[in-house]
Amino acid sequence: MPIPSESLSAGRDWLYAAALFLGAGLTVPTFAVFRREPRRTRRGGLWSVSCVLLAAAAAAASRSFIYFGAVPIAEPSLLRTSAALVILSSFSLRFPRAIGFPVVVASGAAVAIFAAVFLYLLPCAAGSPIGLMRVDSGRRAEVRFEGSSTAFLEVPSSAPAELLRLEAFEVDFNRAFPLVGGSRRMALFSVRGASSAPLRGGRVPVSLTDFFRSALIPGIRSSVLTGEIDPSAMHPGTRAFLLIQEGEIIARIVR
Repeated sequence: MPIPSESLSAGRDWLYAAALFLGAGLTVPTFAVFRREPRRTRRGGLWSVSCVLLAAAAAAASRSFIYFGAVPIAEPSLLRTSAALVILSSFSLRFPRAIGFPVVVASGAAVAIFAAVFLYLLPCAAGSPIGLMRVDSGRRAEVRFEGSSTAFLEVPSSAPAELLRLEAFEVDFNRAFPLVGGSRRMALFSVRGASSAPLRGGRVPVSLTDFFRSALIPGIRSSVLTGEIDPSAMHPGTRAFLLIQEGEIIARIVR
């Protein structure tokens, strides 16, 4: 039975926090065991810190299972990632200069690169509008790409009832990774009429869509979603949000 996205996201983060606390709690006593002639007071303090960290790990794990409920962890990637975090936390604390500091720097760089690239190129999270469409008094449709500074783009139409074909690019990361902005990111990148050339907008370059569609990257799935909108069904002056629902682009009238 798959875990719902909302429960998995919260439970996953608490599970990862428990893994980090567990790794640190198991490592702190090693400073007292392997240190030459350690002071008794220092050893006592280290064991106390270890107990606090292990208690925090137990509390975080309990919180995680509250979100998961009776549903078993059906995604092995969660357990594999948690085990890796226990090892990483342990070695980073035990060898701060050789492992700990490089891990912190690499993690910060990875977060910054992800935010600068994917959150910029794919500004829309799951469930949020990917664009805005409006119809003027002349029955001409105009589309604005969400997250882009591009103004409304007029779509040429040879007939009032001409359908508009829209294309959006979606990237779905493995849910085991706690990513800023959500594991699913998307953006509208092409609009065209039945008798017109496609109008490209937004921030998604064609080379990016071609790369993700041709490359097999572990933990990342990508797809191009399409939809057809009939502007003649909208009254003049009407605006509609462009949304992705069940793998298809739809228009939802703004009340």
